[in-house]
Amino acid sequence: MSRLEKIIVFVLLLLAVVISGWSLLEIRQEHKALQEEPTTDDSIGQVYYSCSLDGLPIGKEEWRNAMRERGLTDKAVLVVWHSSLGCKTCNAFVLEKTQKIQETGLPVLIVGADYRMAPSTEMELYLGPNESLGLSAEDLKIPFLFIYDGVIRHLYFPDIRNEVAFDMYLDVISMRYGSE
Repeated sequence: MSRLEKIIVFVLLLLAVVISGWSLLEIRQEHKALQEEPTTDDSIGQVYYSCSLDGLPIGKEEWRNAMRERGLTDKAVLVVWHSSLGCKTCNAFVLEKTQKIQETGLPVLIVGADYRMAPSTEMELYLGPNESLGLSAEDLKIPFLFIYDGVIRHLYFPDIRNEVAFDMYLDVISMRYGSE
């Protein structure tokens, strides 16, 4: 092999290593991006939680006290649960969409999990890092909603990719439980 052939082989090998390294770096960045924004695509799990929790009361004494303090023990309340450990975009989407529900006369209680802050309004309840409602659906760390009138009804996991379905859920809940 001549000196020129050796240089050409060396350059080609070096180029192959650089291209491989670049591809590996891109794969790592894509993987990191996927980990930072969890998806809400767990339809089977969501259906399971929706069916298994429907009709169950929340047994925590803290929950009963919070409902009593807010005067919500004798009426239907839309509970909007979200977690600081979950998808921030999903949380913002759900909180923004549910802001107008109170105009229908249906009380809305925002429950934030894993937060280290105090509620800013009477209709917010922030749970600390080691607190929960005791619901298995909290393990998913994605926002969900339900009607609470002594038991859980109509548990729903909104999907940011299907805004129409979420709007329909909110419309039906508002018509059924709102007073206006």
